[in-house]
Amino acid sequence: MGGSKKKSTPAPPKPDPMIELMKQMQDQQREQAKSAAEAQRQALIQQQNVAGEQSQQMGEQAAQRQLSQFGAMQAIRDANALAAAKQAQTFAGQQATGGGLDIGRAREESLANLGVARTAMPAIAAGIPAAIRMPATALPSTTTNQAARQANLFTLPSYSDIQFGGA
Repeated sequence: MGGSKKKSTPAPPKPDPMIELMKQMQDQQREQAKSAAEAQRQALIQQQNVAGEQSQQMGEQAAQRQLSQFGAMQAIRDANALAAAKQAQTFAGQQATGGGLDIGRAREESLANLGVARTAMPAIAAGIPAAIRMPATALPSTTTNQAARQANLFTLPSYSDIQFGGA
């Protein structure tokens, strides 16, 4: 029997520096591809954020325009409703009271009842012809312009003779 032979394992081959360099380059390419993909993903996210913000701003502006239009339309509706309410109140008041008095129309009607045209009647006493005016002799002799003027003045009563507490 003889001795045992030991099998010796051959020594691992020494790595080729070219293969090592290629492996390093592949690793770098993988890292660059990963970082490029991540950068592209971040750019896409940023782009979507910007697009979302722009869409939001446009939506807010559209909503503000619609609100202002609705406000203007509501103001028109309110003005129409107010006018209708005033007209209804006026009509109801006229039904209850018979309406307002038009002084000019009433004067015209009274003059028409006298058979006198409106333009024929003078508006002031100075415009009345002297023949129609009352003559000065018709006034009582005690009445003068000054006396008539004093008769229309208000004078305070005198309280100097009043005594309180009885005496």
